[in-house]
Amino acid sequence: MSNARDMLVIGDAMVDAYLHTTPAGVSDEAPVAVLDYVAVRRTPGGMMNVAASCAVCGAVRVIGLIGDDESGNFLRTEAARLGIEAHWFSDGRPTIEKMRVLAGEQEAMLARVDVEATEAVDEALTRAMLDQVERALPHCGAILVSDYAKGLVTADLARGLLAAAREHGVPVIVDAKPQTMEWFRGATLFTPNEREAREFAAQRGIECGGIDDLGATLANALDAAVLITRSAEGMTLFDRGGSRLMHFEGGAARAASTSGAGDVVVAAVGHALGRGQTLVEAVQFAGRCAARAVGRAGTCRLEPGDL
Repeated sequence: MSNARDMLVIGDAMVDAYLHTTPAGVSDEAPVAVLDYVAVRRTPGGMMNVAASCAVCGAVRVIGLIGDDESGNFLRTEAARLGIEAHWFSDGRPTIEKMRVLAGEQEAMLARVDVEATEAVDEALTRAMLDQVERALPHCGAILVSDYAKGLVTADLARGLLAAAREHGVPVIVDAKPQTMEWFRGATLFTPNEREAREFAAQRGIECGGIDDLGATLANALDAAVLITRSAEGMTLFDRGGSRLMHFEGGAARAASTSGAGDVVVAAVGHALGRGQTLVEAVQFAGRCAARAVGRAGTCRLEPGDL
């Protein structure tokens, strides 16, 4: 394994936006609410939420796709503020943004407006990103893939990442949607939640009973270790052969928020594996970090004290 310690994060960069409003009555144009604007708040989302947690652990590099727009400028600024070395690409599509419309003191969510274009990137852009991966890997101890199936990650990109990782002796941790997981067959570790894991099995016509059956199915299909996150029930780790290695309890009674908890797990596992810890040690570390993160309100992220 490389002695380098940086983490390389690649995937779908997003902005999570919150439009805060105050109810002001009913429109005379249609039977809908009129809302007075209060403010818009933006936070890094998708791959950038993983990167924000990685930045707490140490040096991090990101490779992502953004547009020439307000959300893209926000991510550029946030990356600089967090000390992240960002390599941004663009192909004319907008930056992915998910805008939640909130109303009143209780901030009830009335709607979500998504801005995104999800067609697969072309071969030239894939090659350019892989070239950047090759330049970064001599400095990196782990690759973290955050794939929301928004078009940046393709089968060609997955094959290129795995080949580069093997050449440099770097572990690859994959958080991907069920429809793209198989592209990364042979990676070091997959981190699906239980719903995603069951969807992956169902897509292949496999009915799984308990968690051990499910974990063995994914590990054998993906030729990789699998960490299934299970919300309040914790998370369960299986080795490449499908045997259960450990289970980490969730501590649900202390959870204030679980949004983004999977991103914390991915970042913490990558941090630990990149520093030579075993898979079990890395997952134990990630479990402790996640237990602290879910105890805080808002989207889960690592903080210095969690380490």
